[in-house]
Amino acid sequence: MSLLEADPIYKPFNYPWAYDAWLQQQRIHWIPEEVPLADDVKDWKTKLSNVEKNLLTQIFRFFTQADIEVNNCYMRHYSNIFKPTEICMMLASFSNMETIHIAAYSYLLDTIGMPESEYQAFLKYDAMRKKYEYMLEFEESKKHDKKHVAKTLAVFGAFTEGLQLFASFAILLNFQRFGKMKGMGQIIAWSARDETLHTNSIIMLFNTFIKENNEIWDNEFKEELYSACRTIVELEDEFIKLAFDLGDVKGLSAEEVRNYIRYVANRRLMQLGLESIYDVNDNPIPWLDEILNGVEHTNFFENRVTEYSRAATQGTWEEAFTENDTNNSSVNNLKQSAIKFILLLIIMIFLSNLASSLIAYSVGHFIIQNTYSIQDITYEETIVPLWSFRLPLLLSNFHALACGFVSSIVVSILLPKKSKELSNKMLDLTLFILKTFLTPIIPIFVLGLALKMQHDQVLSIIFKDYSIIFIIIASATYLYVFLLYGAANSFKITSWIASISNMIPAFITAMSTMSSNATMPLTLEGSKKNVKQPDIASSVIPITASFHLVVPAGGIMVMLPILEKYLKFSPEMLSLITALYIVFDPIITSANVMGNGAFTMMFTKLYDKLK
Repeated sequence: MSLLEADPIYKPFNYPWAYDAWLQQQRIHWIPEEVPLADDVKDWKTKLSNVEKNLLTQIFRFFTQADIEVNNCYMRHYSNIFKPTEICMMLASFSNMETIHIAAYSYLLDTIGMPESEYQAFLKYDAMRKKYEYMLEFEESKKHDKKHVAKTLAVFGAFTEGLQLFASFAILLNFQRFGKMKGMGQIIAWSARDETLHTNSIIMLFNTFIKENNEIWDNEFKEELYSACRTIVELEDEFIKLAFDLGDVKGLSAEEVRNYIRYVANRRLMQLGLESIYDVNDNPIPWLDEILNGVEHTNFFENRVTEYSRAATQGTWEEAFTENDTNNSSVNNLKQSAIKFILLLIIMIFLSNLASSLIAYSVGHFIIQNTYSIQDITYEETIVPLWSFRLPLLLSNFHALACGFVSSIVVSILLPKKSKELSNKMLDLTLFILKTFLTPIIPIFVLGLALKMQHDQVLSIIFKDYSIIFIIIASATYLYVFLLYGAANSFKITSWIASISNMIPAFITAMSTMSSNATMPLTLEGSKKNVKQPDIASSVIPITASFHLVVPAGGIMVMLPILEKYLKFSPEMLSLITALYIVFDPIITSANVMGNGAFTMMFTKLYDKLK
């Protein structure tokens, strides 16, 4: 059985990786209308400079046509050569997705008002026409010998989808960095993710074809591939020169893009089993990794966000060139800079806790300027639980957190590939348990506790004697958190309000559950919307939920012995502070959840600057 022979039987698969690629493409399907472009129209008319408009126009003129030619290769060339069912399924799904790309680019161009005459404007420019004509040499060739088949796979899979398109992706995604053309950025990010899947899979097809027909893998054929790579890079150089003919733009220069395509070309050559030929070893535009690390799929009609957990590009593009990575989780996402990440996180948590503690002390000092009598809380008749369920404490929260820190670093270094799969499964299991079991039953516990306190006449005493204190502390707490969001958004009103709105579901859940950990799934969801790098939020939120207290409180049961021993609290004072803590817990927890969201935004900005 070979790639050139049809198998009448569906299973077992001879090329299971092709079925996996087909399945992955189905899981990340999208359509252009899912992306709102109203703001892009405004940006095009009011925000973009003439230089930026010229750059985008030059890219747009050939962008749609490039994917038309790629799709033609799938439909007119590959489909006539490769016969196994799973291979045909893979190629058909890729071809279908190319039609989505074509429609999406057209949808974008039509929306911003580019005339239809621009669709053929590429023929007027030598740099674009030469790229087009070079593609046609392979599409229209009548050759079907094995060397030509393999060369076409390399040219279209590695050097067109995997190289030429990525130069345009880099240019277009640069606008998203500065808050411009965000809808376009979303379309391009999804397209880049799709093209990475296509490139890796077609290169896998190439390598399999070479393995089955090893006689064609000679020095002459290798030199043909090197020559094709050089030709495409040279054509791309001319195109980049044309695109930047009015000059560089903010955040990106023509020279950086030229170096980037050579960096990508080296990786594609190595994937094909060849040697690198360009002296560019490091990614000249590393910010592209950061943008594409958080590729999300927004369901526009349901107004919710679901991550492409099985296909979003994670890590760096260098890793994507060798395998299709799945989502990483927690500190494992940032293993290449784990030490810097953890040190900065610890320092910022310490400073944040210190600041909030000083503010709490100041508010407390203000309160005690007035004299409040402490009424002893006695219990004549109490409600006792009908039954109790206690799990043994195998490991304290602190030790569990410390073990998680150390394990994530050690395992990600020693077993990077396996650690990704393991951490993903553990994260999915944890979030499933929290969402499905813990979060729904906590309100029942809170209701029972409130009924008990009312029966014991604790609530009436607290609200009668300490309502003013309650209002002062709650007001100071929420004002502090509100100002944190202002600082995280540079006090820009629109983004300030939007970031708080994204955290409202987590706020409401925290109020009802009184548990930062139970609220963590919603805290994660809101925080990811507020930052450009969701992988950082995935790392910061689980840690801050455990020991970053934007509002000083902590587990009162842990603090009672300290209060009694070092601050000389009497039994009556301990009873009072315990009761107060229970009443304040919804305020404390909701403020912590909101504060952790603001902290994540501030941490992400500082981490970006220090990288």
